Amino acid sequence: MSTVAVETTTATVTTGAAALARARLGSRDDALAAIARIAPLVREAAQRTEEQRTMPPDLVAAVDETGLWGAFTPIELGGSGLGRLVDIYEITRTMGYEDTGTGWSLALGAVSPMLVAARLPAEGRAEVFRHGVTPMAGSFAPSGRLRRVDDGVVVTGRWSFGSGIHHAGWVMATAVEDTGAAPPDPSSSISVIVPRDEVRVIDDWYVAGLRGTGSCSFELTDTFVPNARAYGFYGPFATDDLRHRVPLFTVIAAPFTALAVAFAQRALREVVTSLPGRRRPPMLRPMAEEPTVQRVLGSAMAAVRAADITSRSLLGKLDARIDDGEDLTSLSIDDRAELHSHAAWVAETCVAQVDTMFRLGGASALYETSVLQRCWRDLNALVQHMYFDAHFHEVAASCALGLAADAPNV
Repeated sequence: MSTVAVETTTATVTTGAAALARARLGSRDDALAAIARIAPLVREAAQRTEEQRTMPPDLVAAVDETGLWGAFTPIELGGSGLGRLVDIYEITRTMGYEDTGTGWSLALGAVSPMLVAARLPAEGRAEVFRHGVTPMAGSFAPSGRLRRVDDGVVVTGRWSFGSGIHHAGWVMATAVEDTGAAPPDPSSSISVIVPRDEVRVIDDWYVAGLRGTGSCSFELTDTFVPNARAYGFYGPFATDDLRHRVPLFTVIAAPFTALAVAFAQRALREVVTSLPGRRRPPMLRPMAEEPTVQRVLGSAMAAVRAADITSRSLLGKLDARIDDGEDLTSLSIDDRAELHSHAAWVAETCVAQVDTMFRLGGASALYETSVLQRCWRDLNALVQHMYFDAHFHEVAASCALGLAADAPNV
């Protein structure tokens, strides 16, 4: 399909004084209660989200009013400071259960400001968060090139998968310095933060899964970015808050495993709800009474439950270490590889169970109105992300065997 530039955004979030008046969530329970309040709209809007290929304006506004976009960002920047890994996991999982596309959009739109806040210089934080926290889109992939100029950098490039870019307030892009070297050194990657209106959005999000996330490509062309809004992707943290000095790819384990589990849990719920009313021809015996169906369903429930419990356990152990005063900036490769390998296992486990649930759903699961087919498509799209690559099992095994493990993205 050909691509065209999107001239206007489909939704915006409030700025200025209205933005600063957003609800502040005092605890994880407050965040979960906020999701419960808007859950009817989230579910009602699910099909519209699919059809529009991004969150509809009324849904974006509802999430904005709850304060959920700023759930994980520090309080001093206008967020709610719910930066514990288990908080991120549970809040993301809860929204992902209500709707797959909205869950992904919240995960990326709310976690990104927290990650950026931990790295930006003080002057940049003051500018980006001057009106509180708005959702942020962007890409970690170093798909751009930059050159240094007085007081900043000039960036050009095209990035894929800018989730939520239609309603984002700011966009993060990662580039490498153009020194003439081939290939460029990714370890020197620089991330820049630019206002959404400085980005050209490419309307290319026509996909098999996660259709409602608005994950369009975007471009920057000779865009000047001041040093205050640029930082080294692998550079040092700009905060002393231990809660926000966690390696990037460790933090991401929380929302990514949460979404895989959420999609699987919702698929299980759809099957459990529908089975009692289904009969298998020609004898028309209730499917819920068939031992083979019960065995398959029970096994899937156990597998997804294990993925959920073990994820909470691993993330909770890291939270406890932070609570004890440990700076996870220097988290060992063994610890990071263990969590990353676990995320890949969660993806494999949940995909296997949702594939099974989709088959149990029968022909009716094929319809676009079926939540089950959306869970199936969106989970299989989710695990295409490089974060879930099975290669990370090899990294964890290498660490356990005492072998060298060169894995900068763990």
